[in-house]
Amino acid sequence: MQVGGDHAGNGGTLRAQTLASRAGRVELTAPGGGVLLGDLRDGYRGPGIIDVSGNAGGLRGGRVWIDGATVQFASNPTAPTPPSSRSASYIDASGEAGGGLVQVNASSAM
Repeated sequence: MQVGGDHAGNGGTLRAQTLASRAGRVELTAPGGGVLLGDLRDGYRGPGIIDVSGNAGGLRGGRVWIDGATVQFASNPTAPTPPSSRSASYIDASGEAGGGLVQVNASSAM
């Protein structure tokens, strides 16, 4: 996770999986700035993954809130279509008892 000035980014995996009856929660916010899921330093270097799943013991998925002027999900431009989980950024809010909530707010167009 990189945070600097008015930008937030994730170039790895953020996990806040549901445990017992408590749903995981991840927030990436950069009001007026940009949020990047993935690593684009010197070109594409890897996906960003947010995992708030509840896939054990009949649990529900958690919550993700992403807010910024711009929001980007990085992917490998040379990856086959459809991309694999190793070549594209993604959010997993799945759950055995039902999916969680993913909210993405981008206030400016790219």
